[in-house]
Amino acid sequence: MLWVNGTNDFAYVMPSWQKSYRMPRGERGLSLQVRMKHSHPDGAKPEEVFAYAREQLMGGPELIEISKQGVTGGEVWAVYERGGEAVRAEICFTRDRGKWQERKWETAAAVVDRKRRRVSAQAPAGITVYFLNVYDAAGLIVSTEHVEAVR
Repeated sequence: MLWVNGTNDFAYVMPSWQKSYRMPRGERGLSLQVRMKHSHPDGAKPEEVFAYAREQLMGGPELIEISKQGVTGGEVWAVYERGGEAVRAEICFTRDRGKWQERKWETAAAVVDRKRRRVSAQAPAGITVYFLNVYDAAGLIVSTEHVEAVR
């Protein structure tokens, strides 16, 4: 399954989304897009949806798959496999608390280590939630799970 959502979705806030995608067994991919609007037209726009359908139904190119993620000290990291090469990555984060749909999200560049198929970024000070987005050459986004930072 491919799960696509926006950080500020008022109808499917990130903790509910996370509970949902963790329930089914089997392979899953995530694409969490900063400030993607909630609507049928906006929900049908992400190219990741079409790329995943081509991959599953027509043997098209595979999306990148996040195989591990973690944090070591202040470094947030993810290891990817399968699919194309990562051409860029970013850490997506908020320092806000309160209603998910009202939180301000920021992004900062992450480091892509193609040899190790790993992306990493230093966690900015004061963040409350973060995740990594990894982009392939076609600009398709795959995401790590979001993590609520320990207070």
